[in-house]
Amino acid sequence: TASIGSSTTDATVSIGTTDATESIGNTTDATTATLSKNPTTAPTQQTLVGFAGTVSTNEDCKFLNDVKREGFAEGMTETLTTFICPGRTSCSITVQMNCGLSTSTRFLSSRSLQSQAVWDVRYQAFFVLACGTNGCASVADTDTVNAIIENVESSVRTALSSGNFALILSNNPKFVSAFGVVTCFVAWGAIKVNDSPTIDTSGGTNTTANNLFYPDWKGRTGICINDGNEPLYMKMFPKWWLYDSLEGCCDKYYYGWNKPKCMNDGGSGLWFVDSILEKCVADCEEGAGGLCGGLAAPISDQLFGDPRSCCEAKLPWIFTDYCESESLGTNCYGGTGKYYRGDEVCVKDCDTTSSDASCGGVVIGSWVRLYDSASACCAAEVEWVENELCVTRSNVAAIDKYWPDQISGLCVKDSVTPTQDLSVQLFDTAEDCCAASIWWIFEATCVAASTGGAP
Repeated sequence: TASIGSSTTDATVSIGTTDATESIGNTTDATTATLSKNPTTAPTQQTLVGFAGTVSTNEDCKFLNDVKREGFAEGMTETLTTFICPGRTSCSITVQMNCGLSTSTRFLSSRSLQSQAVWDVRYQAFFVLACGTNGCASVADTDTVNAIIENVESSVRTALSSGNFALILSNNPKFVSAFGVVTCFVAWGAIKVNDSPTIDTSGGTNTTANNLFYPDWKGRTGICINDGNEPLYMKMFPKWWLYDSLEGCCDKYYYGWNKPKCMNDGGSGLWFVDSILEKCVADCEEGAGGLCGGLAAPISDQLFGDPRSCCEAKLPWIFTDYCESESLGTNCYGGTGKYYRGDEVCVKDCDTTSSDASCGGVVIGSWVRLYDSASACCAAEVEWVENELCVTRSNVAAIDKYWPDQISGLCVKDSVTPTQDLSVQLFDTAEDCCAASIWWIFEATCVAASTGGAP
């Protein structure tokens, strides 16, 4: 089912029924379930295990109408199902689209969340698990759940880092209906979301499932945890220290500068600058994907919702489009196609390996001024060369006009022998050229020599 709002879209796909027995299979995504080590005695036949994650792409969904946004949501849901649900007879995925929504932020110290639209997609996945004890509370049940979650997490991480997720999503018919055929498409996301694993028992009590979140001052991890081992002083004053939700705890004790890390100890999936590589990288552990640059420093690294925002704010001396492409690792940015000043005339902002001979290389530095046309570039940057000649040479062509060869005492057609001296004046006819620039020779003689005719 799918419902569409003005800014968000929720889509749900359910596979199979809810009376299935789950075994460890080949699957995908998000966080680690926290379960009690003390088993209960009454067995349960069904336990609902859930987890969540986030995905973003370099295609902006905020400009889509409701129909196309629904197509994007359904395409994303079906793609997530491909990696999370194979081999499962019971699996449900809910997708929420956040297309262009602003993220409220609070600022502390030098670190803050700078994004305007942090995630395109937030998803939740649920499946039914049959456990040996009520509430999946035994050590064996805990190991089974953790192994399944780890398998799911590995599948999604591999799909995102290898580009396979983006490939399948970009070819999904419902995604294509929203965006059309896309090239240089990239998807990335946060895999572990601490607040996401949930255990819903069918009878009995799972004590750990009801544990409250508290700040991990002792471990100095910069996150909130709910392992039931909060210090005595926190238990004595629960209204001050304990929270029903991870986000409530993070908002209280790690707001602004460290909330993304608090919400996700494996990295927020947001972006920060790598000053050595001069590009932006994702806040996730190195080796977890090609876009990951390691975990962001808790205080010094500002986080951004997308690489472009990061490039604009932290690497302003690098051309934004180039920085974004390098950060996403697409290697398919070919320049703007506009013009800039080259060694002698203007050249085009495009890769020199392309078939366009006028390409002067992709612009990297933001200080380089770009012009929409060769004529505008020549007028501003190469004003000492006749504009028509500059434009012609910028486009690697010759012009059907004459230039004076004063050493030889004749005028030469540029389309036959292009002039090497860009300071020369061009003339429409040999007669005009001879009269103005080869004045010491009889005009008829000069014209005849210039055109190959008899004097």
